[in-house]
Amino acid sequence: MFIKKTIPLLLSAALITLPIFTACGDAKSSADENQADENVIAEVETQETLPAAESMIRQQVSGKDYGGYEFRVVGNTSSDGITGLVYNEVYYEEENGEPLQDSVYRRNQQTEDLLNCKIRLITQSEPEKSLRNSVIAGDDEYDAMLSSLMNQGSIAREGLIKNYYNIATMDLSNPWWDKNIVSNFTILGNKLYFLAGDINFRDDYAVAVIYFNKQLIENFGYDNPYDLVDSGKWTLDAMLYMVNGFTQDIDGDGKLDIKTDRYGFGDNTDIIKHLIFSMGSKITETDKDGIPRIAEMTESHIGKVEKLYNDICNNDNIFVGDNAPIVHAMLDSRCLFYYEMLGAYSLFRTMEDDFGIIPPPKYDEAQENYHAYVSNGWTSTYVVPITNPDFNRTGDILETMCAFSTDTIRATLYDVLFTVKYARDTQTARMIDYVVDSKVYDWSGDFGWLNDLTGCYTSLTNSKSFDFVSRIEKVEKKVNKTIEKMVEDFTAAD
Repeated sequence: MFIKKTIPLLLSAALITLPIFTACGDAKSSADENQADENVIAEVETQETLPAAESMIRQQVSGKDYGGYEFRVVGNTSSDGITGLVYNEVYYEEENGEPLQDSVYRRNQQTEDLLNCKIRLITQSEPEKSLRNSVIAGDDEYDAMLSSLMNQGSIAREGLIKNYYNIATMDLSNPWWDKNIVSNFTILGNKLYFLAGDINFRDDYAVAVIYFNKQLIENFGYDNPYDLVDSGKWTLDAMLYMVNGFTQDIDGDGKLDIKTDRYGFGDNTDIIKHLIFSMGSKITETDKDGIPRIAEMTESHIGKVEKLYNDICNNDNIFVGDNAPIVHAMLDSRCLFYYEMLGAYSLFRTMEDDFGIIPPPKYDEAQENYHAYVSNGWTSTYVVPITNPDFNRTGDILETMCAFSTDTIRATLYDVLFTVKYARDTQTARMIDYVVDSKVYDWSGDFGWLNDLTGCYTSLTNSKSFDFVSRIEKVEKKVNKTIEKMVEDFTAAD
């Protein structure tokens, strides 16, 4: 996106009257005056065509110079589910023609040039452990850390990382930050310890999608899922209509087997937890004081869980179990829909049939928006250790990195990887917009401290009866105590 700025009236007036004022003195020649005018106009025109994010950040950090400071980020590397390559999200020494790596390199070059700093990645197999040891020892080895969100909860509760709201140079309302992570993980109204956005991409890989076999949809004469999504009619019942008509005992042995037969839908044993988010509900909700609470057991909430139990968990047309055989069935054109994170994209690069990506279904057509669960385990987020020697400098560098990532990293993900290099159609990027805009983070997700609560949902998968409410009642007291202790820890932290 590009900004078109209007030249301020005062500047316009200055340009018009400049020759008059200089004519009254013995300043520059007419040629010099014309050249000066052209330089000012050229500068304004340059600003007019800057990408929006770049223009904003140049104004935000105007005049900042960090004298070649080395900005140290501790993190690790892992396999990339989109490209299949080993990657990191922080630093590369040079470009090599791989789009995502090159975009990280260009982002860093722009940041370093603007702020006169150097970005450095310090690779550790367990970055959270390294940061904890460093902070406890009182060292300032690291300016920031990028790692799995799932592993950062405990160090936040221990008071080892900085509250972003207390970094004066940070503006969490900037469009390059993930607004969903800011709203969902702001606790006590004014504390936030984990941050993601255009600066990284694991947070996008961590969002849930539905993969579907386009050829099978066409063969069976089902409605185009893309059209259903666009019209707001992509609901659980719309999906179940196709799922229930697709499943078949291919080998005729009288029983369904994911290894040989056809299934309409597949997911792992977290299926109820996954889909309750897409239906507009959550497992925890933040109250008016900014404190996470167990989601209210309203008739609507209980009804949604019960529908999932009846129509999903007790439906022979749906396979609930390990992911590996579901992926194999998808590749073998024996599975119609598969729930998985966007980062699993590369698993289907060799798939013979064309496949598509859509958001998880809504509960019903009355539900206004699509919602997609985000795995805290897949997500990467930035944190800042409390031993950081200059929080304002770190704020400037993180803001600049994130802003320049909009037209490098994010653009590469959407304009290259999701639309040109790996996509099977032109609609994939548009569908991913639905998903990324609808991210739902939850305090119960993957941190571990609320496993008793999430277990009330996940354990229903193999339950012989719908006893969800009694399960909640059994753990409610223990969960509330856990939340109280969590709130105490965050209250004491920065």
